[in-house]
Amino acid sequence: MTHFLPGLHNEKYVFFCTNESHFSNHYRCRIEDPITGLSFHSSEQFYMYEKAMEFRDEESARAIMRTPSPGYTKTFGKHVRGFKRWK
Repeated sequence: MTHFLPGLHNEKYVFFCTNESHFSNHYRCRIEDPITGLSFHSSEQFYMYEKAMEFRDEESARAIMRTPSPGYTKTFGKHVRGFKRWK
């Protein structure tokens, strides 16, 4: 049995790099960090900000907070200083 999610045009498959899926990091939602008081437009922005802070790259963290959309956020997150992608 296939289950469909509302808002996804009754598609059989759910793709994660889209702003239409609630399961996607690119889905627009408001996330507030109770510790820092910062507000994020998506879980992608939250993750990339935390990644930058983990690597002590405050310049990237500031740039990530200024991004208007999850796609731009992902682009800035790829360039966090000190982060090396697994190969």
